[in-house]
Amino acid sequence: MKHKNSFHIVRRFSGIKFVPPGLHLIAWSTTSPSPSSSSSASVSMAGPSNVPIRHAVLRYFNPKQRVVLHFDRSTESVMESGSGSANTNANASENVISDDHLRTLDKEMAPYPFSGLESWKALTEYITPDVLESVLGAHTDGDGLVDGMTSVEGEEEDSDSKEMKNEVSTLSKNQPPLQPRSQFQPQSEGLGQEQDHRAAAKKLKFVRFGLKRSWRDGAIGEEVTRFSRDKSWLLGDVLSNQLAGDLNKLLGQFQLSFILLLHLSSYSALLVYKRLLTLLCQSPSFLSYPSAYLSTSPHNNNKKRTNHTKTAEVRRTYASLLGVLGKQIEAIPDGSFDTELPELDAFFQDQIESLRLNISASIQNQNPPRGSAASTAASALEAGWSEAEKEAIKTAWCKLEKSAKKWGWEIGTLALLRRGGDDDESSEEEEEEGEYAPVIVNL
Repeated sequence: MKHKNSFHIVRRFSGIKFVPPGLHLIAWSTTSPSPSSSSSASVSMAGPSNVPIRHAVLRYFNPKQRVVLHFDRSTESVMESGSGSANTNANASENVISDDHLRTLDKEMAPYPFSGLESWKALTEYITPDVLESVLGAHTDGDGLVDGMTSVEGEEEDSDSKEMKNEVSTLSKNQPPLQPRSQFQPQSEGLGQEQDHRAAAKKLKFVRFGLKRSWRDGAIGEEVTRFSRDKSWLLGDVLSNQLAGDLNKLLGQFQLSFILLLHLSSYSALLVYKRLLTLLCQSPSFLSYPSAYLSTSPHNNNKKRTNHTKTAEVRRTYASLLGVLGKQIEAIPDGSFDTELPELDAFFQDQIESLRLNISASIQNQNPPRGSAASTAASALEAGWSEAEKEAIKTAWCKLEKSAKKWGWEIGTLALLRRGGDDDESSEEEEEEGEYAPVIVNL
């Protein structure tokens, strides 16, 4: 699958010019693993490609910064320009290049595709240097090197990932299944082999959790039953113990996993992406009472203000999540659900429907969560949705509806008005739909 912002190189290529400041990804791959084939190569800045393995560098660029990367075709690796060692530390060589020399290279440099800049910014808004460093091990002023075969730390232990592997076919029906990395390694000894061994050992460090055990240690009975469906405790645990309570960092990892999927056809990133989206969409209690699941400093005496602040932040972040999800849906290339990503469209629709029901229930219902290890007294201090919050989430949902229409999805609307009767009971009825819905039997 070819994206419009890709360059097919058949002659000398000296780089990309007019790169604006900020985060950018440059992905590349050879057109054929055969050494006897044409020497052409592809450097792409968006979209999966019909090649076995794609490599990429993620870097934050400063204004007018000049960075030199050298691509070694024999090893398919990026090296510091003019050095004799591979760029294993992911720090691009920043050399002094004169304006006169740059002018001689002008015809060999491709202009940055500014037409896609706003979309790129929307897809990467929450990927901060801290997020990049924590996942890729990149330095905040350097590069993060990654490829489509880089695995995720803990992936081999994750039973959810093992089951997901049976749900996703090969990345393209028009190409053979992905081969082990060793089949694409150069046969030469020394530098290339050494880098490949080190690259093979590198793992992406996304947040780690298991969706199948989403309740606290020591939970029994009704609490286990509740939180096996409602992932709120698990979401709070991940945020409190791995991300210092920062939901935006989780959004950043969510965006990064999508970028690696979209640009590198990374199967490991797909598994992470699905798990993160499930966690965010299947946590209804967290939407209404985040302080019940997020740890609070015991020295904070103003718990009411803290609870209100957390609640407002969480609701703003969920409005942002809707925007992020909409941009991601728009960015998926046409035909992907029929080829590279079978059944992912059904997954999207299921999670969006869960999110719709959970947001609607959160707006309508204000009863503290049952079976929570957290203090329900603290939860009771949290305020209901303000009119401004309702309007913000409604606006974000309407935009998501428009994005979903690209694929012909009708995702429904939010229910913003409180219904009569027992809100908690009506919420439970919404959770038990389909084959598990209660029925009336006439005796």
